[in-house]
Amino acid sequence: MEGTGCYSGTCYCRPRLLYSPSTGACTLCTTFGTTFSVYPNHGVKSNNDERFYNVDSVEECQKICLEVKGNTCRSAEYTKQKTVTYMFLKRQKPCYISFASMEDMRKGDLIGADNGWTLSLRDCE
Repeated sequence: MEGTGCYSGTCYCRPRLLYSPSTGACTLCTTFGTTFSVYPNHGVKSNNDERFYNVDSVEECQKICLEVKGNTCRSAEYTKQKTVTYMFLKRQKPCYISFASMEDMRKGDLIGADNGWTLSLRDCE
């Protein structure tokens, strides 16, 4: 499929493009659906607009992304394996969501290997 690249043996949309189930292609989009493309052991540097803790699964993190009010959540990152320190407290099972579009993220902030984290990019409508 045009616009795809492969990571760890699985093909995904190339950075800055998102999957569109309606067209079956990777594209730029402004309208988002309720499904996600999932990148195991990957993350996006920075761009953590809201943080949630004690989240039990990737699916629960995705649900938080879909239900957040005020802005359009475009990606979610989750790990069950790592404890993070935020505001001087150790936090478990973090879920970070981002409102930044792939086009707006700095090039260095795009998808990269991040062992133990799962990145969910919201698909186009």
